[in-house]
Amino acid sequence: PPRPHRRVLHGRFVRVEPLEAERHCDDLHAAFSADPEHLRWEYRFQSGFATRADLLAYLVSIETSTAAYYGVYVDLTTGKAAGLGSLMSIDQLHGSIEIGAIMLAPSLSRTAAGTEALILQIRWAFSLGYRRVEWTCDPHNAASMRAAQRLGFSFELTQRQR
Repeated sequence: PPRPHRRVLHGRFVRVEPLEAERHCDDLHAAFSADPEHLRWEYRFQSGFATRADLLAYLVSIETSTAAYYGVYVDLTTGKAAGLGSLMSIDQLHGSIEIGAIMLAPSLSRTAAGTEALILQIRWAFSLGYRRVEWTCDPHNAASMRAAQRLGFSFELTQRQR
């Protein structure tokens, strides 16, 4: 199957659009700042982004990634970006791809829009011809494990290292 490319995915509640660091940074910083405890960063390699400049530096670093395709989740009720996620670990030979690096602001977490954003990316991966879509998360991240199960993923293994 082909690699994911810059494309807008339209849903009823959310739009997934290609990451543009400068354009999306203000919305994402405002949305992520609504979680002052930064609990959503507990299971990520990155910590919370205290300043807009910190977030912008991160977004710029992933915007042109050749290892992953990053999409921004725009809530259609507000017109504002409130999350992002990627299609990564792309294995074209074996038709396998992972949905990951998911960051949902509190306003998108546990909503129809947040769920739809993930479904749009998963369906897109299958429509490109991938036969397997994987979801990897920290085994202590109960919320992510529940979300994966809700979307039809099944537990397969615990990786010791990646």
